[in-house]
Amino acid sequence: MNRYRGYLLPAVLIVVGVLFLLDNLGWLSSDALLRLASLWPLLLVIAGVQVILNHTVDRRTAATAGMAVAIVALLGAVAYAALGPSQLVGSQSAHASESLNGLTSGTLSLEFGGTVRITESALGNTLFRADADYPTGEPAPEVSLDRDSGTVRIQESHGPFIPFFGAARSQITVTLNDRIPWALDLTGGSADVRLDIAELRLIRLDLSGGARNVDAALPAPSGTIPIEISGGARDISIHGPKTAWRIQVSGGARATRIGGNSFAGSQDLSQQSSDYDQAVNRYAIQVLGGARDVSFSFQ
Repeated sequence: MNRYRGYLLPAVLIVVGVLFLLDNLGWLSSDALLRLASLWPLLLVIAGVQVILNHTVDRRTAATAGMAVAIVALLGAVAYAALGPSQLVGSQSAHASESLNGLTSGTLSLEFGGTVRITESALGNTLFRADADYPTGEPAPEVSLDRDSGTVRIQESHGPFIPFFGAARSQITVTLNDRIPWALDLTGGSADVRLDIAELRLIRLDLSGGARNVDAALPAPSGTIPIEISGGARDISIHGPKTAWRIQVSGGARATRIGGNSFAGSQDLSQQSSDYDQAVNRYAIQVLGGARDVSFSFQ
């Protein structure tokens, strides 16, 4: 029995190390990783079964049975992580919207720590629509509208317990009315941020607090559009139609790609298109806090 116990900690370290390695190599999706993390109570179940076995059967039988239970639980967890639903068991949904009613511009202030998707659509007299999935037992995200400033505030809420007790990850999709221009302020350290806003009239984009992955499909700019991504990210991909641009990356990046040009291991980088200084419509992009891979494409 003691011999098996001596293998337990190294085995756990190996499994955790393999998971992080697969994640860093991009071979393990964030959905699969979070599905696997949501099954952490299995460790308590396995430990409890082992305690019962230790007090009911001989040591050799307890060790063998405990190992069998652990292997079955591990295989089941891996299968669930790989093949399970994108919306995890133990989640609930919430929906919110507000009317346009004469507003001529809007600001989305979103503080959310899960997966974020922002898109645009012809919503008629609806200003925005928010659809969120969040763990059962947690309160719904708080949504408010300040009509004087046109600011939509959406903030993730947490109950009295530590968030990792929730069985599901949080995710939200916010659809904005494409009839008016928008400024986007995204905070909260989101897991993944996807911006499908190729038809949105964008005024400004600020993403702070860090993110795991950022994928932004931008519209053609009108005027000088500032974009700032701060707090660090693993992978950043920004793409849009052909336009003038200036890109500044500080804090380091393993690899930065701008169009067809690659910059490996750059600590600080500043590049701009040949027509940036004379252009009226252009993007001014800053990435602060470092990233693993950064990619820009305007063509």
